Amino acid sequence: DFALRDVNAPRTEADIRLAQVLVDQLKLAPVHDCFLPYARHPGLLGVLEGMQAEPGDNRPLAQWAEQVHVSERTLARQFVRELGMSFGEWRQRLRYLAAIEALDSDRSVQ
Repeated sequence: DFALRDVNAPRTEADIRLAQVLVDQLKLAPVHDCFLPYARHPGLLGVLEGMQAEPGDNRPLAQWAEQVHVSERTLARQFVRELGMSFGEWRQRLRYLAAIEALDSDRSVQ
């Protein structure tokens, strides 16, 4: 409703009540930790795109680091700094989301 009326901030009583209902609903909504953060750094972005293209790829961090011409330690730090999680955690989330998508479309999950 706000977007349709181009309301950036609630100013009327009705808009304030509507905004409060939205806030109340968001507070009650369950929190899901199933998002997959993304990166801006070109090297890290290349690794993420490669992993997304083939979620079952078991290449270790060292091989991905070699592919983007950085040390394993540098790539590990980039994961934590830009994504807020380790390489292993990001890959695990990727696989989890890929499995959910496969199950949702009646494909097998292995």
